[in-house]
Amino acid sequence: MVDAISVEVVRANDLTTAQLGLWRAMIATNPALRSPYFHPDFTRIASRVSPHAAVAVFRKGDRTIGFFPHQRRGSAVQPLAAPMNDYHGVIAHAGEAPSLETVSELLRAPRLNVGAWVGAAETGEERQTLMVTMPGGYDAWYAERRQTWGKYYKDKERARRSLEAELGEIRVEHGLTDPALLSHLIGLKRDQYRRTGRHDVFACGWTEQLLNDLMAGGEDGFGGSMAAMWAGGKLVAVEYSLHGGDHYHFWFPAYEPKLARCSPGILLSLDTMRMAADEGYRVFDFGFGGEGYKK
Repeated sequence: MVDAISVEVVRANDLTTAQLGLWRAMIATNPALRSPYFHPDFTRIASRVSPHAAVAVFRKGDRTIGFFPHQRRGSAVQPLAAPMNDYHGVIAHAGEAPSLETVSELLRAPRLNVGAWVGAAETGEERQTLMVTMPGGYDAWYAERRQTWGKYYKDKERARRSLEAELGEIRVEHGLTDPALLSHLIGLKRDQYRRTGRHDVFACGWTEQLLNDLMAGGEDGFGGSMAAMWAGGKLVAVEYSLHGGDHYHFWFPAYEPKLARCSPGILLSLDTMRMAADEGYRVFDFGFGGEGYKK
């Protein structure tokens, strides 16, 4: 007889040392869960600020088979820290995670709102994850890309020269955790949301606190940080990313709109990949679809 799946809903800080050890083993052995969003420290930190946060612990008999960090909004269940969560799903060994439909049933959720589910599901959507992989490092990757997409990369090289000629010497730093720089980035993003009519994810307050708290970091190199580009001493682009293991996830990019013709945001991403690759990062993740520059 096959054991039915049961669920217990607990607070993140009530997870035992053994459960957290199992969680880490699951993400270490399941390639689909290598994103830093699945790291237990993301759940630990996000649970402190995200309203109505919890973790569903799934079991078959006495054996724990998975974890699902989530939050409730009225009658709906959402992934933990939504909408500040680019990947979500059940943390489990490969092939053992309950499906999206089963999760919804076990949590008795009239609505389970997911936008970037990783794992078994019948969503009716097919979405493409956009990633850069660099098994041989940045220089080999860039040489191949420049040969394959020569016009695009030559254009960016011209944009770099134009930016430097207009404003002055370009300087890039990464691994930055200055709260004042984060406030500047969030200001740029909120201006962008107003210009484009998009939902302002920073209007509620706790989302900004989440980004600040993630910069404190955790285990296995997990944490959030920023990269920034200056030209002639002027800050022209800044990007907040989440990283852990050999994965680097680009999250919130912003640049000075008046300099769009020089592509400072794309130049910053390229420089960030070059510097981070030197530190051992091999996967650079732009998330699901979205803006054309990602392709």
